[in-house]
Amino acid sequence: MAQRANPALTALVDQARAATREAAGAFLAAAAGADRVEYVPVAGGRAVMLARLAQRIDAGATATCRHVRAGRPVPLTWLAWAPGLLRCVRCTAAAAAAMTEADVRCHGCEGGDRSTVVLTRVLLPAVVVARPLHASGPLTAVFGLCARCREAPDPPSTVDGGS
Repeated sequence: MAQRANPALTALVDQARAATREAAGAFLAAAAGADRVEYVPVAGGRAVMLARLAQRIDAGATATCRHVRAGRPVPLTWLAWAPGLLRCVRCTAAAAAAMTEADVRCHGCEGGDRSTVVLTRVLLPAVVVARPLHASGPLTAVFGLCARCREAPDPPSTVDGGS
């Protein structure tokens, strides 16, 4: 016997797909305005920064802006120079407009050679969980990395192997 589709789940998956398309469009638009674009694996310093973001979220050190409703998939952006907030599209635009030269630095080591800092964007897709019904994202993480931090080794795994 065929299982009936859950209309609420189907609607949430459709919203997540739409939010991911919107975030991907913004991601590609930002890339079009860049001096240089490289599509590289999320490894080394990029993986370290995403691990730090995950730790911030797990610790409750990163909130969402007031426009984001819990459980709804909307494009979110995390800016490493203002790390306490996951922002909606409108709040991201306001924060980007307020960005200063001092914000463009290496967020990996908070030092390094400023001349080698590259503003890096990583797009993570929306996630939908069926039980309990919940969705979040997609999430674009934006941070600067110097040459040394871009080449850093991958962070240690936080997976315990099920022990």
